[in-house]
Amino acid sequence: MTAGTILKAYRLVFAGLIAVSSAQALLTAPEHSHHAFSLGAIEILGASLLVVARTQPIGAGVLLCAFALAQGLSVVTTGRWPTQYVQYAASTLVIVLLGRRQSEMT
Repeated sequence: MTAGTILKAYRLVFAGLIAVSSAQALLTAPEHSHHAFSLGAIEILGASLLVVARTQPIGAGVLLCAFALAQGLSVVTTGRWPTQYVQYAASTLVIVLLGRRQSEMT
C-alpha cells in the first residue's frame, strides 16, 4: 500500500466520521440549540468538500473555522475546553499538508 493510498483512505474515513457525528448532532440537537444545528451543517459541508481534491483547501478552511467556533461555543456555554476539536483540526491540517506535499513530489 502506498503513502498516497493510505492518505486517501484516512481522508475518506476522517471526512466520513465528521459527517456522521455532525449528522447525529443535527438529529439530536434540542430545538433551541441553533448553534449545534448550524455547526453540524457546516461540518458536513466542510467534510464533503475535503474529500474532493479540487475543493480540499476550501473544505479544510470550512472545517477549521467550524472546529474553532465549536471550541469557543463550548467554552462560553459550558466552561469546558474539549480537546477533540484540536485533534480534528490537526487531522485536517495533516490531510491537506501531506496531500500538498505528495502532489509536489509527483
